[in-house]
Amino acid sequence: MRFKNWLFEIIRRCMQYLIGLFIFDCPGLSIIRKIGYSTICKIKGGGVISSKVLFYTPHGLHKCKVQLGNYVRISENVRIDCSAPILIGDNVWISENVMILEHEHNIRGREWKNSKDIILTEGIQILEDAWIGAGAIILPHVNTIGRGSIIGAGSVVTKDVPDYEIVAGNPAKSVGVRK
Repeated sequence: MRFKNWLFEIIRRCMQYLIGLFIFDCPGLSIIRKIGYSTICKIKGGGVISSKVLFYTPHGLHKCKVQLGNYVRISENVRIDCSAPILIGDNVWISENVMILEHEHNIRGREWKNSKDIILTEGIQILEDAWIGAGAIILPHVNTIGRGSIIGAGSVVTKDVPDYEIVAGNPAKSVGVRK
């Protein structure tokens, strides 16, 4: 049984790599990419998933549910950790090189280097009309990116972002409110 799971994981990762190739950005072939990604996550209509987007489950963890709303745009080189449930609402734009992390390692105690303890989060909801800027990192234990919020490019998000809030920096702090 363990070999079967291992083999399935290798096949799934190879398929995801092939689906993510640049060639599938061409008009007509992008339909093949969308069909391929629909085996990984539940996708509603009208969205665009660009090349080299990686939905992954690290450390052999079980893949959780990923749901994408209508007209979601996920740009190139985005990495999404699927070890906890992920809900991305309608009209969300995730820019290039964004990382969404959903697990962390237990580093308490003197022998933390030998620790294989993994702490899973409750998952994340990125609500309608949110925009995540290029190179942003969303760390574990962020549960909600609010409706209409904006995360600035290169920001490191360590806590929930309220509705219509504009955050930027490392760690991300409020810099304004979207009207």
